[in-house]
Amino acid sequence: MLLLADLNPFSSSRGGRPNLSILDSQQVAMGSILTWVNGGENDYDAVQLALKKRFTGRWGGQVSLTLAQSEGNNFGGAAGAADAFFQRRTETGYDFDTGQIIGQPLDLGLDDPRVRDVPVNWHRDVNLVVSGQYRVPHTGWRDGGGLVVAGIYRYMTGEPQTLFENTLRLDNGQRAPLPSGSYDATQPSGIAENGTRFDGKLGRRAYRAAPTRRGWRRSTRRDTLTGSVSPIGGCGTDD
Repeated sequence: MLLLADLNPFSSSRGGRPNLSILDSQQVAMGSILTWVNGGENDYDAVQLALKKRFTGRWGGQVSLTLAQSEGNNFGGAAGAADAFFQRRTETGYDFDTGQIIGQPLDLGLDDPRVRDVPVNWHRDVNLVVSGQYRVPHTGWRDGGGLVVAGIYRYMTGEPQTLFENTLRLDNGQRAPLPSGSYDATQPSGIAENGTRFDGKLGRRAYRAAPTRRGWRRSTRRDTLTGSVSPIGGCGTDD
């Protein structure tokens, strides 16, 4: 997996950037020089269980449960930019005349314990969906027709979150994740609750229930009871 890295890495403790880059045969001072490097990985494993009663007679429904686990060294995944969050300064630069990286190899900071076993930012541990349909008697003008009332309920664990300290910065200038502990919100709300536990790593998991959805429609479907157990996703490393 590609990670976004800086070829002119910053360090506050070492006075800024190395500024070794070459342009028009001269060494020049620059800001960030971003590039993609092959250093990221994520493992994703999941299983889905489903039981379905096809619509026959007056009712039908389905229950499906997905259990998943995601671990890696970044939280970008497929739903956001993956970057080397804990990159450290090295004496590195870029030669714009030759198109080559110069100086020391990059240190992406992938050995930092706060970036171990990080879930991708679209990950959900649990996704439960219950749906059903019921044909209301004496509402149709022909055999098999009529008013059908349907409902869908979904519960899923929340997306991974990271709690940051607004005033504390890493040596590379990134906002620093809070230490492991329990934290209260300045103004509690639906997305900022008191007593929030955080383990100090990127991508803490939160939990919430999604809203219930209801609706109605007309239908004449006729089927039978079926059940299934099937794996989804995969087990492996994307790098």
